[in-house]
Amino acid sequence: MPHHHSPNKHAAGDREKTGTMTTQQIYRDSRVVHVRELKDKVAELNAALADAVRERDWLRSRFEMAVAAALEADTLPSGGMFIVVDGWNAILNTRLHSLAALEERCKEHLAANARDKVWIVLDGKSEDSTSSAGGRLHVSYTGGEGEQRADRLITAFLRALKFAGRKMPVEVVTDDKKLSDAARKLGATARSAHDFADVR
Repeated sequence: MPHHHSPNKHAAGDREKTGTMTTQQIYRDSRVVHVRELKDKVAELNAALADAVRERDWLRSRFEMAVAAALEADTLPSGGMFIVVDGWNAILNTRLHSLAALEERCKEHLAANARDKVWIVLDGKSEDSTSSAGGRLHVSYTGGEGEQRADRLITAFLRALKFAGRKMPVEVVTDDKKLSDAARKLGATARSAHDFADVR
């Protein structure tokens, strides 16, 4: 009598085979997802490391600029004032709508105040600092990325002066209340950018 395979047995075998393949596929898929997640994590860590290196380089540059400004302030004649201008704050919030107009206003101030010096600090990509008005007007860019770098450079400059025990008069020109408060705490005076821009 011929031996017939049970259809149910074949179906069970197919189900078992299909189940085994599905399990293998799930395992393979999970490994692919895991590897992809690891690659994404490595990419995130590399990006964070690159950001940290850029920030470190900017901090070093900020320190060097702050010290250079402190040395410049140290040459201030007796009776003079070292004025630090929060550049973009003055340009964007007063009638001085360009760097050229701000520089012109600073030169007017220097012409009327022969012992003063002015340092304009601007957020932006690093560019060579410029000097005019017989070396009494300097313009510096902070370099780096992100907002409020000028504020951080200005406060670093004031801290450098305080650390060195320098007592020369420094005035910070800005309409930024937070920067004004920080400047006063570090021994400087603060003046409204509007007031500085509108004095004739």
